[in-house]
Amino acid sequence: MGNAAIDGGAIAQQPIVLKFGSSVLRDAHSLPRVVTELYRHIRAGRKVVAIVSAFAGETDKLLEEAKRECAGSLSPHAPALIGVGEAKAVALLAMACDRTGIDAAPLDVRQLGLRASGPFDDALPEHFTTDVLSDALKNHDVVIVPGYVAIGDHDRTVLLGRGGSDLSAMILAHTLRADGVTLFKSVPGVFEGNGVQSKEDDGDLRIYDRISPETAAKHADALIQEKALGYAVAQDLTVQIASLGSASGVRISKADGDSVPEQITKPVRVGVAGLGVVGEGAVLRLLGDPDHYQVTGILVQNADKKRHEAIDPQLLTTDLSVFMKSNPDIVIDLMSSSDAGADLMHAALREGINIISANKQAVAEDLPAIRAVAEKKGLFVAYGAAVGGGAPMVETVMAARERTEVASIDAVLNGTVNFILSELQRGQTFETALKAAQDAGFAEADPSADLSGDDARAKAAILAYEAFGVGLSDIDFDIEGLDAEKGADLVNKGGAWRQVTRIRPTRDGRVHVVVAYEKVDEDPFLARLRDEANAVRIILESGDVMAARGRGAGRIPTVESVLGDLGAYRRDYHAQDLT
Repeated sequence: MGNAAIDGGAIAQQPIVLKFGSSVLRDAHSLPRVVTELYRHIRAGRKVVAIVSAFAGETDKLLEEAKRECAGSLSPHAPALIGVGEAKAVALLAMACDRTGIDAAPLDVRQLGLRASGPFDDALPEHFTTDVLSDALKNHDVVIVPGYVAIGDHDRTVLLGRGGSDLSAMILAHTLRADGVTLFKSVPGVFEGNGVQSKEDDGDLRIYDRISPETAAKHADALIQEKALGYAVAQDLTVQIASLGSASGVRISKADGDSVPEQITKPVRVGVAGLGVVGEGAVLRLLGDPDHYQVTGILVQNADKKRHEAIDPQLLTTDLSVFMKSNPDIVIDLMSSSDAGADLMHAALREGINIISANKQAVAEDLPAIRAVAEKKGLFVAYGAAVGGGAPMVETVMAARERTEVASIDAVLNGTVNFILSELQRGQTFETALKAAQDAGFAEADPSADLSGDDARAKAAILAYEAFGVGLSDIDFDIEGLDAEKGADLVNKGGAWRQVTRIRPTRDGRVHVVVAYEKVDEDPFLARLRDEANAVRIILESGDVMAARGRGAGRIPTVESVLGDLGAYRRDYHAQDLT
């Protein structure tokens, strides 16, 4: 997932450093929201270094255990035990990224290369060898590292003092010359005249968007480690402190004085159409984030069907007009029917309601007209989840076109077909592979759109529009389907086979799309795509390469892509809409 580093002219990117403290990374249930924050930056084409603290309470438990073994004092060996909390958080976050389709590399304290000297429980960093970290950044979208710990004398693990993950973040950001460093905390910000205390009793207080180091120092206990703040000031680092999902946070910079902007805190009102596997996943995530989202209505085919206990039956309706009257700011189309999706989009456009869609057939059918009406009315329309599942293909093609003209696009666009091909390579029968894809939620009960190539056709049409500005009437398609006989033939030929989509502009202003089965052993970027993985590689006229890859099917990756579009609307559009 994200803009991958690949051979042959890939565009270099400066990383961004994000630190997740135990106040936001409280336990394993916090992992999905942290992953959403990572995906927010990856879909924008950024490389990320994620620094994590132990889960809430873990460090204290390990510290007490160490003290019991040391009769009340601490041994120089205690940091090796206490640092287990950070190692656990690194591993679990890496697993959560993998489940979503984010290409993440976890590093341990020794691989990180940060050395420190002084007291073993309050050491000061003195040297940072970035070789392993830099190599990991070249080959992965996210590198996850432990904060708070370093390597000291005699190659023992040492600690950087309580709150030391903040200091780890500053050192990495400075050494890597990162574009920015953000510390994620549970506090919403620094309130005017009230520090970082609760706003509940002071509803009229506003939050600073910029503060000086002097103001930050007054609230250092809740905001930032004192040593980390001193390091940031000495190295002239600009530090952002934010809560998960926030449109903005508070920036600490010695170049700025304290500043309080007008604040927009109204949640986004969201209507969700479709309550299948992906729809239910999206609704549950929205219901779990009431500070940012309010579900106004859910459009379903059968309102009497038993649903997840967290979903209020009163939100359900089978009537499109009733759904639209729930007054959403934005509607999300997660239905499987292209006709129903088209009806929903046109109804939303008529009513001046913003749109997010994962319905590729409905989007592809009339995309130029949809975008034209949306632009005329000033509406937000996004469909990142319609192409590539969790791989931000649409966003990457849009970024490529903003840079310069696109020369060509090569992609693997159908997660179901790629999964079936991988299963066939492992010796499974076609029928068994298809059943496994359906059981995993990659394929519909009726898989004809996947097997005929219609799914790849719709996705290619969307990418062709983003890259070359053409609609369906200006695209010529050559589509190859897949059946049991074709699958057996590919297996007999040997090698790594993929359903490859190639999109090329023609001299007469049209676009030619070929969806065919190709042996890709000599193409490492495509050959590495196994199971439900999808990817896109964009060659620019300049010769530069931009790419994205990730899980192309399944509930979790698709929900993450939908939330990525919704988060972009809330941060970049909804706040402006309310001012």
